[in-house]
Formats: sequence, structure tokens, C-alpha cells
Amino acid sequence: MRFPLHRRALHTNPESRTRRLAKGALAIMRGAESDILSRETAARMLMVQRGVRLVEVPGVGHAPSLVEPAALEALTDFLAAKG
Repeated sequence: MRFPLHRRALHTNPESRTRRLAKGALAIMRGAESDILSRETAARMLMVQRGVRLVEVPGVGHAPSLVEPAALEALTDFLAAKG
């Protein structure tokens, strides 16, 4: 059975995906209430690659909309650091 792209990501090894993505700067932003990207999985991703930033946006489900103050601040800081 083939899963749509967004579902296939759930069935792969997060450590492997992090290594492939982390060739450049990487920040992980998750909603604190996400039922898709767990806090434990995000923590495992941080252990795989140094320098990865994790931001948890409080009161948000899976995907922050980037208008929340915590998300905006984290995104602004991340982009400024990569300038």
C-alpha cells in the first residue's frame, strides 16, 4: 500500500530523515499539542545532528501557522543567524 507523501514521512526513520535534511541549517518547529510529531521524536531528531534548533509553539497542534509570537520570534532569530 502506498501512502501519500505526508503520510510516508510518518513511516520512515526520523534519524535518517534528519541526517538527509541537516546538510544546512535546520530548525524544527512543532506545535506543543501535535499528535503527529511527538516531543519524543523531535528530541531524537536533535540527538542525531548538532546545531538543530527545536521550537515548541504552545497551544498549537501539528503545524504552527507562523503568526504565533513564539513562532515568529524563533523564525526571525533563525533567519537572522543564517543571514
